[in-house]
Amino acid sequence: MTINAPKNQQDIMCGEDTLERVSTITYLGSKISNDGKVDVEILNRSKKATQIFYQRMSADVGRTGKTMDQRVEELALTRRKLVNELKTMTQNRRMWRTWVETPHQPTP
Repeated sequence: MTINAPKNQQDIMCGEDTLERVSTITYLGSKISNDGKVDVEILNRSKKATQIFYQRMSADVGRTGKTMDQRVEELALTRRKLVNELKTMTQNRRMWRTWVETPHQPTP
């Protein structure tokens, strides 16, 4: 669902200043677009996680003094943590969408 603002939007005033309209905001480190979707944020985090995973995978095994099996096990644990983080982000995305799609009364 895409949330569309009414065509006759009123400016939001703070004292005598008009607040700037933006298409995205960063909230708690996550980018949220004005339509309430966080798909781009999830995709960006997934890409970063993949990059980190492969950087660690290609690290010099001899430099760490560990065997390849030990290194692979460490990376598998890291991957599991990343997968769990992506699951959490997906759940948070669902909660955010539910909140955005729920009608709210304006606060006085």
